[in-house]
Amino acid sequence: MYLKIEYPEIIYDYQNIDNFLKDTVPRLLDQKSPNSFKVFDLNSTININGSNKLKPLHEFKNCCGVYMFLSEDNEPVYVGFGGERNQDLFERIAYKQFRGDTLVKNIKEIETSFNKDMSVKQILITYTPKLLVIPVGKLNEKLSIKKAKILETVLIALLNCKYNK
Repeated sequence: MYLKIEYPEIIYDYQNIDNFLKDTVPRLLDQKSPNSFKVFDLNSTININGSNKLKPLHEFKNCCGVYMFLSEDNEPVYVGFGGERNQDLFERIAYKQFRGDTLVKNIKEIETSFNKDMSVKQILITYTPKLLVIPVGKLNEKLSIKKAKILETVLIALLNCKYNK
């Protein structure tokens, strides 16, 4: 038996992804290394009593990539992906996660001392006060999507994030 595959294309994609991971993962883990990742303080981004201040996240419109919510101590607690099916990285963060999508649902299920009266915004600020964004490429770009999805999977496996189920 043999698989019918385009061997050169797979090798090219694998080498690109392999090099991307070899570059990205160590930069995430090395605190001394300057990098192109953006970190946001959700206390400055999320407005408990009004509209969120999303302008700093606008640079991720039409982008594909990975985002990571962090605890107060910079511990990764949730990793996600955005950038395909016309839902860019900005929309995934601002209009899904900031409005109570998967992350907030998981926090509600996992945290035993959870205050049921907290709003989505209060939950995010309390349990995940920081956001790290890793842009990978353009929205709907095949190789960028592949890289971002693999990076998300690798980070979830390596980091054992509390709120990824």
